[in-house]
Amino acid sequence: MNEIRIYYELNVLFDDFLLLTEMRTPMSNGNIDFNLTKKEVDTASERCIQNVNSLLSCAKLLTDNDDTRQYAVGLYLYAVEEYGKAQLLKQLWKQTGGKIPGWIFGRRDSRISNAHNAKINEGFKNLPNECQILSVGIKMETNTNEKTQSFKIGRKQKGSLPGFTTGNFVDTSNGSRIELDFKTAFFYIDWDDECRMPSSKIAVDRTQLYRIIRLFEEKIYKFLYT
Repeated sequence: MNEIRIYYELNVLFDDFLLLTEMRTPMSNGNIDFNLTKKEVDTASERCIQNVNSLLSCAKLLTDNDDTRQYAVGLYLYAVEEYGKAQLLKQLWKQTGGKIPGWIFGRRDSRISNAHNAKINEGFKNLPNECQILSVGIKMETNTNEKTQSFKIGRKQKGSLPGFTTGNFVDTSNGSRIELDFKTAFFYIDWDDECRMPSSKIAVDRTQLYRIIRLFEEKIYKFLYT
């Protein structure tokens, strides 16, 4: 049943993507702008929130399994980005009367350096501060090295393990701010040149992840009904 539900949620996300691509308007100076009515802005914003709910539902399913929990963090950040998009659409309507820059919908745009991060930051700005804090660590299934090793967690964080140590190692006493690159880094294998090996598997604190997802869902409810 979980696999069917995830398949359904992903199909909903794909349908939403197709809807938004149909709203394209001609290029201007190499950048794309969309001229939307108030109703179209509201519709796009509502569909973003539907995406947020679908992504958070999928994230919760993945959180239950130790082997898939790191992917839940990636989906969580995609949800934050969609939430930021919904917030920006509302703001831009008030500021411009419906002229929406293409980067909001993922188009290449020379007017902004990193559109994804801009939307994630906007999403976090409109969420409780706790939603940005999460304890992550290292998952070591096999360790034949007798020396203490340091491993990268994403692009910036690091963790260390004593020799021959195996298991999940997460310091839950002091979580850190979620790195924006976790959105993709937790899905793919990177190369850790310092350790001369592929990136390690990521351990994520289950209780903390559930809590920030729940706080996010509560905020979405208020966004829709207050």
